[in-house]
Amino acid sequence: MRAFTALELDEASRDDLASMCHGLPGVRWVDPSVMHLTLHFLGEDVREEVVRDALESLQMPAAFSAVLSGVGRFLSKNGGAIWAGLEPCEPLMRLQNSMGRVLRAAGLPVEKRKFQPHITLGRIRSTPEREIHAYLEQFRAYRRELPAFTGVTLFESQLRPDGPVHTALEFYEFT
Repeated sequence: MRAFTALELDEASRDDLASMCHGLPGVRWVDPSVMHLTLHFLGEDVREEVVRDALESLQMPAAFSAVLSGVGRFLSKNGGAIWAGLEPCEPLMRLQNSMGRVLRAAGLPVEKRKFQPHITLGRIRSTPEREIHAYLEQFRAYRRELPAFTGVTLFESQLRPDGPVHTALEFYEFT
């Protein structure tokens, strides 16, 4: 199973983010219905019951809010990604960190790179640099308060030629 844990966005926030998904040739925009905030990508070959046991042992926080702020990009050998960022948020960082500890203790693979909370908007294929810079400048001041997150979702992800399909397997409600 290919799996990840994430915070789900409400429909109005996904629609608002989708309104920024245009104007860059060579970018494959994310379908708004699958936009989310990934906490931990768990890999391709994980056993669902191991993940469930680990997440059930996690002490869940109280519901908390966050603020989307600005846009940016990640570079990669395949082109990279355009994303909307989140302002620093202590409850989010504590959740991601404590979840990483319980997943690691269960023997699950955990990302080694520093966590940078973001919502992926699109994948860059072959977009001229000047157009990417113009896009980033256009949405530099983007800001949106998100409704409170009330839990974490465990997703299974299947990659398909027309885009990923994410299936929610379990919702772990905050206390």
